[in-house]
Amino acid sequence: MKNSFLLVVTILTISLSLVVQPFTVTANSADFSVKAILPENQRTANISYFDVKLLPKEEMTFQVEIENHSEATKTYEIKLNAATTNMNGVINYGEPGEDEERDSSLKINFGEIANTEPLVSIEAGAKKNISIHVSMPNEVIDGVILGGITIFEAEEIGEKKEQITNRFSYSVGVLISQNDERQPIDLNFKGVNVTQENRRNMISAHIQNTSARIINGLSVDTRIYRENQENPLFHREANDLRMAPNSNFNFGVETNNQPLRAGRYTMSTKAQIQDEVWEWSEEFEITADQARELNSTAVDLETNNMRLYFYIALGVIILLAISLVILILVWKKRSKAKN
Repeated sequence: MKNSFLLVVTILTISLSLVVQPFTVTANSADFSVKAILPENQRTANISYFDVKLLPKEEMTFQVEIENHSEATKTYEIKLNAATTNMNGVINYGEPGEDEERDSSLKINFGEIANTEPLVSIEAGAKKNISIHVSMPNEVIDGVILGGITIFEAEEIGEKKEQITNRFSYSVGVLISQNDERQPIDLNFKGVNVTQENRRNMISAHIQNTSARIINGLSVDTRIYRENQENPLFHREANDLRMAPNSNFNFGVETNNQPLRAGRYTMSTKAQIQDEVWEWSEEFEITADQARELNSTAVDLETNNMRLYFYIALGVIILLAISLVILILVWKKRSKAKN
């Protein structure tokens, strides 16, 4: 009886371990640091980015210090680009992501008016300043130019490109203006995108900031309705978002692990910055082919098969628990009979 009891407990433990599986995530840290050498014409002191006023045709050189904390000589890569807005509503001063396209309203790209040496080598434990030269165009700008100086360790020659690696990088922001006038905010709705992010189905509101102004404190509320239904099928609300000047981003609404289904839908989106409100509504269609293609590559979908497997596993666990209770009762009854 004791052996039967131990066997049931062992099976029950193994079954539970199959239902709940933990996982771990690891990340690498950087062995270098970056510091902006603030110039004399810096408008805002005690900050970690450049904030300067430059007139048309004016030129200026920015200095950034790189310190190599490792025990070997390292080569670092420097890239210059306009600031963008990522899908989380965060300003990105580094390299644009795959979903961060150049906005059609961007007239002056920081990466096109600035230049620097693309690579720099620094000995172990040493520091070196790099120079970034900016030449302003021959035109008066309204609003601001926002860009980034991004520095990361260069890939070694012969390193496999197909290998997935996360290279740690530092980005230093550059804010350039010509006057103190604040441009009025102008938000546009560029449509609905049905895509995937990290292999999860997502329906996104594509929002555009056409003003040459940094947006702070943006709230977005997006609801997705199936045709002729009053209650939203999917919903997401987020506050305190930011947008770079003349940029756009996809405000994604996850489908809560539900597979996409073909049909007609309506997206209702409300954006708000203090007392200013923008509201958009757009109908869209998900085709059968589109739903099938995205569902076939999505992860963690609650399909009918997955639900069936879950109920089977749950049923097995319940049967094992009942068997355990019966065995305990029988064992107690026999123990009393012997006494």
